[in-house]
Amino acid sequence: MGARPLRSASAEARRLLVEAASQKLGVPPEQLRVEDGVVSAVSDPSKKASYAELIGGRYFNHKVEWNKQTGNPMDIKVPAKVKPPSEYRVVGKSYVRRDLPGRYTAPRST
Repeated sequence: MGARPLRSASAEARRLLVEAASQKLGVPPEQLRVEDGVVSAVSDPSKKASYAELIGGRYFNHKVEWNKQTGNPMDIKVPAKVKPPSEYRVVGKSYVRRDLPGRYTAPRST
C-alpha cells in the first residue's frame, strides 16, 4: 500500500519535468518522450533536456492533496497518471546488486 503514493508522486514529478521541457524546447508535452532521464522531442531528438538541467538543483516545492492519513492508508491526489505496468522497464525485474558484496565482505573496524 505504501508504494501507491510514491508512484503518484513520481508520476507528478515526471509530469512537471515534461512541462518544463515543453516550455524550454518549445514543443507541446504530448510530443515529448522520456528515456533514461532525458526529455526529447519525438520529431526532433536533437531537441532535448535532461532532468538535471530542468530541475537545476532546486526543489520541486509542489503541493499535492493528501488524505491526511499516515502509514499504509496514506494516499495523494495529483493530475498525473501513473504508468501502466505494461510500460515498466525496471519494476518487477531482477538486477544484480553490485553494492551487496562490499556490504558483507568489507572489513569491520572494532
